[in-house]
Amino acid sequence: MHSRWTALFLFSFLLVVFSCKKDDIPTDGTITIRMERRVGSKAFELNKMIYLSPVGHPYEILNLKYYISEIKLHNSDGNSIVFFDEGHLTNVKDPGSWSFNLNIPAGRYDKLSFTYGFTKDKNIVSYLPNTVANQNMLWPERLGPGGYHYMQYEGRYDSLGTGNVKSFNLHTGPTNGTDNSFVVELPLGDEININGNAWELELIMDMQEWLQNPTVYDYEKYGQAIMAQQSAQNVLKDNGQSVFQLGDLKEL
Repeated sequence: MHSRWTALFLFSFLLVVFSCKKDDIPTDGTITIRMERRVGSKAFELNKMIYLSPVGHPYEILNLKYYISEIKLHNSDGNSIVFFDEGHLTNVKDPGSWSFNLNIPAGRYDKLSFTYGFTKDKNIVSYLPNTVANQNMLWPERLGPGGYHYMQYEGRYDSLGTGNVKSFNLHTGPTNGTDNSFVVELPLGDEININGNAWELELIMDMQEWLQNPTVYDYEKYGQAIMAQQSAQNVLKDNGQSVFQLGDLKEL
């Protein structure tokens, strides 16, 4: 009888120990990235000439599509993990593209990074699935060597408020084979702990920053077509370093 109770006690003890160990094992979680936009201190709105460029041109935004790729989270010991290598295309006219989910291994993370557009080795036509959305972002081979736009940002402006309304097309990409992509690194502020939970993070594009910091971009100087103008691409590449910002980070 004594041995029977001893065996039951040992079984119960082992059951509790192994249950605790199982519960202590960190588990993967998810992060939803929400792609948001603003224009300086103003809300992002299409087809409204309510914005003013640093040069003094009132302007409106008609269309915006852009890729980010090589999305990484960096953990607190300095390592990084690529969670989404293939590009994500955000289209302001397609609400289904405004967010995407990442499955994240358990751990603590303190920084987000990604590539605006695609690096040269990946910006080839065969890199992305052959969808209509990706086809519409193809970069002309005559501007070599093909691949995809990084961004199609289109609108109209009233030249210095004179009533002379013109179009602008800020199309960025691999002009003449130049790698005009760049890496964005954004500290998360508060370290997040992934352990079977879900988070939501806002990634904001400030449209006004494409036109300033460090160089003021003037629509009049570069005209409507900039895909073959590396000088314009250089300005936008430099200004792009301050375009992306993090918004709210919350555990769901």
